[in-house]
Amino acid sequence: PAFRLIDRYAEQMMREAGTPGLALALVDRRGLLLVRTYGWADRERRIPVSAETRFQIGSISKSFTAVALMQLRAEGRFDPMLPAQRYLPWFRTADRRGAEITVRMLLQNTSGIPSQDRGFFSQDTDEGAVEREVRGLSRVPLVRAPGHSFEYSNENWSVAGAVISAVSVLPYSTFLEREV
Repeated sequence: PAFRLIDRYAEQMMREAGTPGLALALVDRRGLLLVRTYGWADRERRIPVSAETRFQIGSISKSFTAVALMQLRAEGRFDPMLPAQRYLPWFRTADRRGAEITVRMLLQNTSGIPSQDRGFFSQDTDEGAVEREVRGLSRVPLVRAPGHSFEYSNENWSVAGAVISAVSVLPYSTFLEREV
């Protein structure tokens, strides 16, 4: 009966959001409890969503990134109050104020890095993609002083991911798989 409630809720949310399809997994400490799929992976070709359908993860990765950083902090491996350049000596923005950006500012979206979603639709997905995106910020001027006001920026999270790689000495994806 509880699973039927989940089905009804998922189907209602899909209708309200206009979502063509989704996959849902319910887990607890013991492991996987339920896998359900709904709708279409490709409407035009009539391909249903399956448990193997790949979805773009989007902003859910921000939560994983924050958890990973807090794990590294708990281990005493980094301090979010220090500038990101402490961990990424090569990190630059187009103006000197980029040196003031702390990891905390990245997590709070107060770095001053503008939201332009440079890498959002990129097909660049190998292990060096995050670093290449962050290095590209050397051509981007800040739009406000670091730490002074909020602006949602996916680029902040790319820099935070690069910090995870530098501190853990593992690729971002490998650290998340192993530790988060």
